[in-house]
Amino acid sequence: LMLTDGLHPNAQGVERIVEKILPLVRNQLKALPTP
Repeated sequence: LMLTDGLHPNAQGVERIVEKILPLVRNQLKALPTP
């Protein structure tokens, strides 16, 4: 928990990046042929 507290200032930036990347990843997964 101490590590997350130390990285807290960057946590918000990471969350924003993840929010931008997740939709792209989901679209790529949907494009993949499902067995």
